[in-house]
Amino acid sequence: MTVTPRPAKADPRSMPAEVASRELRNNTAGLLRRVQAGEDITITANGKPVALLTAGSPHGADG
Repeated sequence: MTVTPRPAKADPRSMPAEVASRELRNNTAGLLRRVQAGEDITITANGKPVALLTAGSPHGADG
C-alpha cells in the first residue's frame, strides 16, 4: 500500500489578509498590532486591493 501525503495547507501568513477600508478606519489599532506581529494586510476599497499594510523598520534604524 502506498501512502501519498496530502498537500500542505497554505500557510495563512503567506497570503495577506484582506481588510476593507472601513475596517481599517474602525480598527486601526488592532490592525497595526497584527502588522507589528508580522502579518501583511491588503487594504481594499470597493472590493479591489488599493494598499498593502506591512511592517517596516523605524526611521533612522540601522540595519
